[in-house]
Amino acid sequence: MLSDPQDPILHPSPLRRVAAACRELARRSGMLTVGWVLVGVGLLLMPTPLPLGLLLFLAGLAVLARESAAARQAIRWTRRRLPVLSEALNRAKPRLPAGLRTLIESTDPIADLAPGE
Repeated sequence: MLSDPQDPILHPSPLRRVAAACRELARRSGMLTVGWVLVGVGLLLMPTPLPLGLLLFLAGLAVLARESAAARQAIRWTRRRLPVLSEALNRAKPRLPAGLRTLIESTDPIADLAPGE
């Protein structure tokens, strides 16, 4: 009885699949909006003497990179052209939380060029 076509757990209705897809789209849209708002506010606060603008900008980039392949590609492009930034991120990586380490690894331009991956 494992393949009972009436079992809602094994065979969710099309309506449930549509609802799940809508929830995922809403979640992703919300995260992208939050990321762009953080980037925008960070850029506005960048000239202030406190590093709050830079922190908000970086937090926004982190949110965008988690949700968007295009954002990861743009960060990779930037790190390729600014090797000092890339080296600083790689040096700081061991001291950062696991989520940020994963983000730094996923945008590493050197790892992107490694053969066999």
